[in-house]
Amino acid sequence: ASTSVAAATTLALIDQYKVDMFNGSYVKAAVWGTYPQTMHMDGGNIVSILNIPQNNEGLGYALRNIPANHAAMMTHRNAMQGAALCATFEQAGEFEMGMAIGPFERAQLLLYAYQGLNANNMVYDLVKKNGKTGTIGTVVQSL
Repeated sequence: ASTSVAAATTLALIDQYKVDMFNGSYVKAAVWGTYPQTMHMDGGNIVSILNIPQNNEGLGYALRNIPANHAAMMTHRNAMQGAALCATFEQAGEFEMGMAIGPFERAQLLLYAYQGLNANNMVYDLVKKNGKTGTIGTVVQSL
């Protein structure tokens, strides 16, 4: 993906020339230009779930913005499989947009493991504890 190449180039330039955090955005703007907004997916197998979100926000964000009803339908309303599928879409979008280059790759992989693949049963325990009467606040308190 072109975004991964652009992110790697930006990171390499910033590291090589020791650009500080206040001027890093200039390097990024020079390398990236504008983010590519649309890609035509005519005839693709996933056009039904990605066409509208990708036309609105670009392909990387489209992977993150697939409607929840679509994910529920694809996983037959299984909560754990739905969480794993949504996290897979989220991380695919992050990698597509170049968010996992260099020092950020490990953070993205850890996020995927804990959030999406239920490492240490973290997601399961939160759902079990807050499933019937939980709110966003009680879930945050449970962490």
